[in-house]
Amino acid sequence: MRRKNDRMIGCICFAVWLATMPNIANAGTNSMLNSKLEQTVQAVRSAGSPMEQIKSAQHLAELTKGVAPSSVSDATVSDITSLLDMPEDAVRGWVASALGHLGRRAKVAAPKLLALLPEADCMQGDLTSAASIRPALKRMGVEPPPAPTYSDCQKRR
Repeated sequence: MRRKNDRMIGCICFAVWLATMPNIANAGTNSMLNSKLEQTVQAVRSAGSPMEQIKSAQHLAELTKGVAPSSVSDATVSDITSLLDMPEDAVRGWVASALGHLGRRAKVAAPKLLALLPEADCMQGDLTSAASIRPALKRMGVEPPPAPTYSDCQKRR
């Protein structure tokens, strides 16, 4: 009887331990991910040239691709969002992609993205941040406004 009880207690302890393992693993992954994202945000800010900023912002977008949005902290989302204030449009494009990868988790960035969109839509060039902002907004659950016409952009100038 005692052996049966010991075996039962052992099984229960093992089941409890097994059930807590994913949480322990995720807790470490979350802090490691947020640390890596924060380091990359700092790399964007401190880069010595616009090209280095763009490469770091691209790396940020690559890091966020495929991650569980819930694993990214509020502070990290806020820091990533702050990069939308950078002057380089290509940096803003990669940052928009990174935020888009986080979907509704990054919805706090939607007002900034919406504010950037009219300028990005009317920039000259084959590829502007508008190409990243629109899909990012959609992933966040925000419907972007229609793209302006050529004459709308001429009026803005």
